[in-house]
Amino acid sequence: FQFMPSTKFTPASRRLDAMATQNVTTWKMAYNIGGLGSTRQPVLGCILVISTLAVLTWIRAATAATMTMNPVAGKQKSPEVAKAVNPFGHQQPPDMYLDQVRMGFDRDRVTRFLSEPARTADVAFRAWEIFEEIYPVWQVWSDETLSEEARGDLLRKALGKLGPVFTKIGQTLAERPDLLPKAVCEELRKLQTSNAPFPDEEAYETILQDLGHPGPLSPGGFSLRADAAVEKPLFQDFGARVASASLGQVYRAKTWEGQDVAVKVQRSGVAKQVVLDWQCIKMALQLTNAVLKNADDISLIADEAIRGIMEELDYHKEAKNALLFLERHRNQPWITAPVFLPEYTGPEGTARVLTMNWVQGRRVGQIEDKQQQLALVNMAVEACVSQLVCTGFVHVDPHEGNILLTDDGRIAFLDFGLMGHVPPSVMEGFAAGIQYTLAGDYLRLAEVMQDVDFIPKEGFQRVQGNALDPGTYEFIPTTKEDFASALDDIMSEQEGGKSQFGAFFVGLLKMSSSFRLKTPPYIILFVRTFLTLEGIAAQYDPMFNIYEVGLPFAMKRALSPTTASARKAFRDNFLTEANRLKWATMRDLLEQDDEGESLSIDCGNDASSEANAPSPGHTEAAFQTPLQVDGQDCVVSFGETGSSGSSNLADTLKSLLGAPEGRTVRRILADVDLPAFARSFATSEGKVLRHKLSDVLTPALLATPRSLKQAVGQSFGARPKALEPEVPDWQTRSLAVQRKQQLSWRRALRPILGQQSRRIRAQPLTIAFLGLAATRILMRSSISLALMPLHALLRKVRRTVE
Repeated sequence: FQFMPSTKFTPASRRLDAMATQNVTTWKMAYNIGGLGSTRQPVLGCILVISTLAVLTWIRAATAATMTMNPVAGKQKSPEVAKAVNPFGHQQPPDMYLDQVRMGFDRDRVTRFLSEPARTADVAFRAWEIFEEIYPVWQVWSDETLSEEARGDLLRKALGKLGPVFTKIGQTLAERPDLLPKAVCEELRKLQTSNAPFPDEEAYETILQDLGHPGPLSPGGFSLRADAAVEKPLFQDFGARVASASLGQVYRAKTWEGQDVAVKVQRSGVAKQVVLDWQCIKMALQLTNAVLKNADDISLIADEAIRGIMEELDYHKEAKNALLFLERHRNQPWITAPVFLPEYTGPEGTARVLTMNWVQGRRVGQIEDKQQQLALVNMAVEACVSQLVCTGFVHVDPHEGNILLTDDGRIAFLDFGLMGHVPPSVMEGFAAGIQYTLAGDYLRLAEVMQDVDFIPKEGFQRVQGNALDPGTYEFIPTTKEDFASALDDIMSEQEGGKSQFGAFFVGLLKMSSSFRLKTPPYIILFVRTFLTLEGIAAQYDPMFNIYEVGLPFAMKRALSPTTASARKAFRDNFLTEANRLKWATMRDLLEQDDEGESLSIDCGNDASSEANAPSPGHTEAAFQTPLQVDGQDCVVSFGETGSSGSSNLADTLKSLLGAPEGRTVRRILADVDLPAFARSFATSEGKVLRHKLSDVLTPALLATPRSLKQAVGQSFGARPKALEPEVPDWQTRSLAVQRKQQLSWRRALRPILGQQSRRIRAQPLTIAFLGLAATRILMRSSISLALMPLHALLRKVRRTVE
């Protein structure tokens, strides 16, 4: 059968094309089923084709007859309700699948809906469509005569044809060059911004209908009525399509107020694909459960994945998510997002058009400068880690098409349809997991995995027998020490096991053959987030360590527990029952803070101001000062902080002291026995803390003479500094946030100092112990300062020899 495309685009011609396509699908499926008969029995094949065609035709007729049925109660709707008429008189048949999506995901309700005979036929057709697209790719995948580009092209086209669910799978795989060949990933990356588009005229019609506008789309542009020219156009200018995504496509336009906007238009029929794909994936996972005799229902993973995609179809929810995202990141001005325009967005509950302000920026693949690429990658990872362990509101679709480096140096997130909410207990668990992974403490990491539901409620269990052979294995209890030892061995053998989240996840998959593990339903979206981010980062920095980037945020979360049990555990971890400090905990905390922080001296070309100029998103020294060594300019650097706000322990404590979530830290500082602390601080117990303070003091002492010289020079008419370049608005707001935090922590510190000063007056010897500790810190700093030129000279000699 061959159907010629309509020469003029009209709603009627589109319906005819849809009917033609539907008939072709029916014949095609009937022929394939009939073809299952032996080629030696042509009569049997013909009978199968005709009988199958008759059954499918009857099912299609039953489907059409039930189009006006209520999807919930199954009762006939009144003609007034069934006849949905838009403002221009075009009759819109009710979309029962879209009704299911708009009512929100409910496993039982959707299952009942799909169990109707007409829906069962739809599921069968969809399963066959998936098989028809995937099976040929599976067959040619092992064909060595095909290039990687050709295989990637076949896979991309197959996933693209199957709709949004499979497109999102392809988008995630595109960022995993460790799982697929690089050429295949490059092909799949096209799914992020260039999916197969639907006709522009269909999008234009949807915009005018959804916004209820009787006039043309733009001056001289598309219109629905012949007399539309007398009405004012909807937009001042409406440009060409700029992106085609899995759920819709985006156009750039300009409002009559002169604002550039992005207009997002939803694909028609996408709700049906999403609901049917959920059923197909759920059935496949249930079949896997039955074959492997799993005790845990892994089909719940499909629920979480499809629930998120269904939420993406609610454009008003996406707009609210973007506003909430900005609110949660108000203290991180380097993160931004577009804001929606309600007057250019469809009605709540049924919107098919979403309009947001245009964000000017570049994707990481469009950036030529390597430092700027790394800047964007670092900011993206830092932002998502902070979402996971601090804000609890996670963007779970951060592929390259959804993150931009704006012209003023910020990171902009796009597309807020798919977001994840993290409970406080899970945030605390992930924060602790990051710290224990970096420290290599797998025993405590095993405890955290149990807390966040990776371990079943029955406790740690080993698999006895072959886990892949149903009916031949059983679970036997084991100890967490046994599990931790096996986890340590797996992660040590796994390349990148202690630096890459993907390697950790692969390690867990390997362990599932020896230990009973659960897959919490919520984890599927977060795994997708960090696998995607890590894949992007690995392309631009092979040595990228996602745990090190996330450590400052994990530390902040660890210092600000929110649940009552977590606050008690945190307090017990730092203070004894007599309110004396546990120095072992303090040493562990300071050793973690020392990761990536050191005192260094650079001489020669690498000490120039240009070479050491900080770049956005790159780590930069927290403190720098010049030093003359043998007549040569050197730069002394101490510490590292992320440009986007990552900080060391002191900065983390400062930000928490004045914040509501810092109440546990404030309570500990107020309750700690300061006289006992002073005695320990002056002895060997406080050695680690004294050395830490000494390292901080050394560069400050080095910079003091230079600072005084500059101040005196400016006072006596030295040449004024050059005018500083104009600071972007977000940096001004960032400085304002820092000043506000500084004021808050100073205000919070006053009552604590007042309470501790009363204790000091009650035990005067406390001052003597504090003085002794201060003297030892100053002596160590002075020695380090005196030896610094010698260290620089030795480094220069070493470089000359090399």
